[in-house]
Amino acid sequence: MQMFWPRYPHGEAFATFAFEGDPSRAAAWQYPRVVALNATFVPAAVSTFDGDGHFGASGLGASLGATADKAHQQPTRVIDFARWLEDKVRHDDWVVCKLDVEKSEFELIPHLLRRPSTLRLIDELFIECHHKETWSNGPHRRSECVQMARNLQAAGVWTHEWF
Repeated sequence: MQMFWPRYPHGEAFATFAFEGDPSRAAAWQYPRVVALNATFVPAAVSTFDGDGHFGASGLGASLGATADKAHQQPTRVIDFARWLEDKVRHDDWVVCKLDVEKSEFELIPHLLRRPSTLRLIDELFIECHHKETWSNGPHRRSECVQMARNLQAAGVWTHEWF
């Protein structure tokens, strides 16, 4: 988030909601600079459902699972991002999202695309799309990311790739 604001025109003026599913990173949101920037920290991962999930991190990045297993051991709260948007955002709001959800974009974006009115609550989307060619953590390919961006743009969301 602190890397995003200086790059987005007047980014510091936005009301910001920062979701974090990794419980070990919650302390990073307590810094005075973050609080001063009109940011609301939400200790939860965004996904396609409300409830409990399990978070895991490895050398290849992080991921979210619905159940505990070898790769997903830390319990975390999960929020259905589409439902959250419907509850918190109006169509006349200007909404910019920076999405870095560690491969969950391949579930979350189709979930939003199936709900066009909800998707259109987002005006501009910066997405870090995790694929084999750049991140070495498949199974997804860059071509899938490109198609996802095209689908979002066709649905009326101004979409950018974020690294």
